[in-house]
Amino acid sequence: MPSFLKIKNLSVEIGEKQIIKDLDFQLKKGETQVLLGPNASGKSTLVGAIMGLSPFHIKKGQILFQGKDITKLSPERRARLGISLSFQNPPSISGVHLDTLLDNITVPSSKKRQKDILQQWGDSLLSRDVNVGFSGGEKKISEILQIASLNSQLVILDEIDSGLDIQKLKEFSSLIKKYFSSSGKSLLVITHQGDILRYLKPDWVNVILKGKIICRSQNWKEVWQTIKKHGYEKCKKCSFSLS
Repeated sequence: MPSFLKIKNLSVEIGEKQIIKDLDFQLKKGETQVLLGPNASGKSTLVGAIMGLSPFHIKKGQILFQGKDITKLSPERRARLGISLSFQNPPSISGVHLDTLLDNITVPSSKKRQKDILQQWGDSLLSRDVNVGFSGGEKKISEILQIASLNSQLVILDEIDSGLDIQKLKEFSSLIKKYFSSSGKSLLVITHQGDILRYLKPDWVNVILKGKIICRSQNWKEVWQTIKKHGYEKCKKCSFSLS
């Protein structure tokens, strides 16, 4: 199966500082992959580059989505092609047209998805302004519901598990599986904690360190146990394949 998302020899800078160097990555249609790494390893920079966000400047390399070179496209164009991102720290939005969460998920959603979301969540979150007064967990639910209402083909979840206890982590993993994994979406989950691996059971886990993917494996359990026991530096010694 050809790559759905393919990143080739990518180098990314913020200002004059190089964060990512000569990075290669690929994800096939319908796969769930996890990008795992400590703080300041380049995870969010890679996400920003995939989405075309500022201030992430692509110095060289290519980003291909469904065979199309999107390296120089605007974030809006990439979103229209079917790429969605859940932000690590989503903004609160109020006082504008279509400002309730229900408004935002109703407009673009299909009737089937809309009905499913309404039945499950009712007025508990949907009648409120987007993220205004929401707890950390409610903001994460809001992000998932908004993306679920879209017809996105590639969903990127940036640190969706941060600040969650084990019970909430299980609940969020179930939501992710329900709205994304089980419906054939391609999913890239960004995390530095790694406990979400136990519940998502991804097809691949990728370890990023100092702007490079140093390990790529289908044995997510072994990778995570190694990191928990020995730290990220141990991953440099593992063998991996990018095929």
